[in-house]
Amino acid sequence: MDWDRVADDLYALPPDEFTAAREKFASAAVKAGDKALAKRIRALRKPPLAAWASNLLVRAQPDEAQALLELGRALRQAHQDVAPDLLRRLSAQQRQLTAALARQAQALARREGHAVTDQVVHEVQGILHAALADPEAGDEWARGRLSRNISASGFPAAGTAPAAISPDRKPAARKPAGKKEPSTAAAERTTDKAQKADEKRAREQAAREARARLEAELRQARREAEDADRAKRDAEKERASGERALSHAEERRERARHQVADLADRLRDAEGERDEAEEAAKRARDRLRFAERTAREARSAADAAAERTEELARRLRD
Repeated sequence: MDWDRVADDLYALPPDEFTAAREKFASAAVKAGDKALAKRIRALRKPPLAAWASNLLVRAQPDEAQALLELGRALRQAHQDVAPDLLRRLSAQQRQLTAALARQAQALARREGHAVTDQVVHEVQGILHAALADPEAGDEWARGRLSRNISASGFPAAGTAPAAISPDRKPAARKPAGKKEPSTAAAERTTDKAQKADEKRAREQAAREARARLEAELRQARREAEDADRAKRDAEKERASGERALSHAEERRERARHQVADLADRLRDAEGERDEAEEAAKRARDRLRFAERTAREARSAADAAAERTEELARRLRD
């Protein structure tokens, strides 16, 4: 037995099937003579619902999972570099992506027959934040074998930026002697213009990403609508087939009912004929017995007459 495959199979199962399957794998390992593997298998813990839904998400959406990990690397680098503008843009992406992935995890869990509450969705988002902030947590999440709800650590919550450096100011550089510094008002106007340009680009990027997500959701909704339409047509065909089968069955039942009634009438007629035949047979038997008795008596009388005739003839001869 392969440890990784066993772990993958177990954490792909719904939580209510986990314990029985774990014991089955452990027993198989014992029968195979690998008690160490059986011990490792029995040490695996059943995941809570949020962790299981997160595992489902990783397995069903590997590209989305990779995108989250890449966003986490970019966020950690932006925190390290103290880049407030970049942090704002990435934090907006973080909020949008984690919310979308949490909804996908909820939908996947429902397809597997498990209702996921808003509290569980919130816990899934916490797991996703942890995967963003902590590279070790991200690697653990990306394996799809979470047995617990990991929590966020590392950089601040989404939307906050370090206050160590103002987003629109940099330390002033010393100017060589003889050169004039730009005025404070001009520097502020230049900074404001650059900041507004960055904000505009960030808004445009966020709008493009939001549009791309909406288009993806629209495509998914269209596919689901097409699937539902096909299922509807199949159900209508099945209903029509069932109605035809019911109509044929009712026709057969009606024919059978008429046949039963006809056979019942014929049975009654046959029983009447049988009774009459039995009565006629009884009368015939009585007549036969009477005729046999008469015949016996006639034979006896004939025999007696023959004997008397013979006796008289003998007497005449003598």
